[in-house]
Amino acid sequence: MSGFQSAMDADKVAGTVQGITERNRSEAEVRFSERQLISYIEHAGDAIYVVAQDSGRIVYCNQQACRDLGYSRDELLQMSARDIETELKAEDIERVHRSLDENPKLQLEGVHRRKDGTTFPVEINLSRLDGAETPSLLSLVRDITERKQAEAAARDSEIRFTLMADAAPVLIWESGVDKLCNYFNKTWLDFTGRSLEREMGNGWADGVHPDDLARCLEIYVGSFDARREFEMEYRLRRHDGQYRWILDHGVPRFQSGGSFAGYIGSCIDITERIQQQQQLKGLLSQTEQDARTKTELLREVNHRVTNNLTSILGLFVREQKAVEPAAKPVVQPVLDRLTQRIRGLLTAHRLLSQSSWAPLRVDRLAEKIITAALSANPSTLPAQVQITPGPCEISPRQSSSLALVLNELTTNSIKHGRVKDRPLTISLEAGFADGFVTVCYRDNGPGFTAEVIAGTRDNVGQALICQLVTESLQGDLTLANEAGATVRIRIRPEEPHRT
Repeated sequence: MSGFQSAMDADKVAGTVQGITERNRSEAEVRFSERQLISYIEHAGDAIYVVAQDSGRIVYCNQQACRDLGYSRDELLQMSARDIETELKAEDIERVHRSLDENPKLQLEGVHRRKDGTTFPVEINLSRLDGAETPSLLSLVRDITERKQAEAAARDSEIRFTLMADAAPVLIWESGVDKLCNYFNKTWLDFTGRSLEREMGNGWADGVHPDDLARCLEIYVGSFDARREFEMEYRLRRHDGQYRWILDHGVPRFQSGGSFAGYIGSCIDITERIQQQQQLKGLLSQTEQDARTKTELLREVNHRVTNNLTSILGLFVREQKAVEPAAKPVVQPVLDRLTQRIRGLLTAHRLLSQSSWAPLRVDRLAEKIITAALSANPSTLPAQVQITPGPCEISPRQSSSLALVLNELTTNSIKHGRVKDRPLTISLEAGFADGFVTVCYRDNGPGFTAEVIAGTRDNVGQALICQLVTESLQGDLTLANEAGATVRIRIRPEEPHRT
C-alpha cells in the first residue's frame, strides 16, 4: 500500500514539476513576445503615443515620435497632446471622445509643432487602449508633409491646366477609365452653349450630328479599348444651332506609374477647310470635264486640219501630174515648193497633236521637219542630219512658224547646197542667250550668194522666212557663209498662257 502510495506521490510530483515547467515556458514565451513587440514599436517608422484619455498627458512615445518633434523621451513624457498639436481645442477633444464612442477607430489630420517651433502636417489614427489601468488612447501619427506637397502640386497643376485649357482657342475634353467624359474647357462650353453638367458623361454626344454619331462612337470606343491615339471628323452643333465640322484628336493618358487614366482630346473647327475641299473637288471635277471637252475638240480640230492638209497635198500632187509639158518649167517649181511647205505644215501639226499641243523642244521639232523634207526628195539622199540635243522649248504657235522656216531652209539646202561627189550635211544647234532662244542652221554647201546675204535678190522663200521670224517668232535672223550656208535665228519665247 505504501509502495503504491509512493508511486502515486511520485507521479503527482512529476506532474506538478511538468506543469510548473510548462507554465514557466509559456511565461518566457510571453516575455519574449512582449520584448519583440516593444522592439517593433520602438523602431516603427510612424510616431506612436499613448495618451491619458482624461488629461491628454503623454504616458508613452516611441523613438520616431522623438525624432519627429525634436524632443527627448523625458521631455515628451512631461507634455500633453495639446502641447504638440497646434490646432487642438477643448471642444475638439470632446468631439474625438464622442466619435470614439460611436467608432472604436478614428482617423483625422492635424498639425504638430516641433521643439524648434516649426510645424508639419500629420495623419492621426486614434483608438482606445483596452486593458490599461488608466483609460488611455493609442495614437499612431504619420508625417504627411510629402503627401501634402504632392497634393498641393497636383492642385496647382490642375489649376494651371484649367487656366491654360480655358484660354486655349481649341475645344478640350477629358474622359476617365470608364469612357465617360469628366471635363470640358470653357472654349467647348462656349461653342456648344451648354453647361458642364449637361456635357458630362455621354451628354456631349447629344450635340453630334445624327448621321455622324454611330461612326464617331465606334472610333472612340474602339480606340479607347485598344489604348491608341485617334483622329476623327464629325459635325457638332454650335450654340446657334448650326452644325460645324470638327477635327477631334484624342490620346490616351497614363499615370506616372504607367496605369491607364483615360483620354484627353482637342478639337478644332474645320468647317471652312471642308467647304474649301468641297469647292476644290467641284473645281477639279469641272476642270477634268473641261479638259475632256478640250481634248475632244482638239482631237476633232486635229483630225479636220490633218484631213484638209492631206487633201490640199493630194490636190497639188494631182496638179503636178496634170501640168502641160510646155508649162512645166514655170509651174512645176512653184507646185513643188507649195507641196513641200504643205508637207512641212502637216509634219509640224502631227508633232504638236502627238504632244497635246504642249511646248516642243526645238531639237526634236528640227529633226522631224528636216528629215521629212529630205525624205520627200529622194534625189538628195544619202544626206546627213546632225542635231545637237538641247532642252530649249517654244510654244505650239511658235513651233508651227519655226517648222515652216526649217522646212524652207531645208528645201533651199536641197536645191542649192548639194556639191558634186559630196553628200549633203545639215546641222542644227539650239540654245539660250540674252532672253532669246537661239537656233543655228548650217549646211555644207557652197553658201549664199552676195545678193541673198545683202537681201537685194527678190526671193519668195527668203521673204517668207524673214516674215515668219520677225513677225510670228518676234525675233531676227542673220545669214552668213561659214563652211557653208549658215542661218542664225533668235526667237523671243512666249509665256505659257500664250501657247
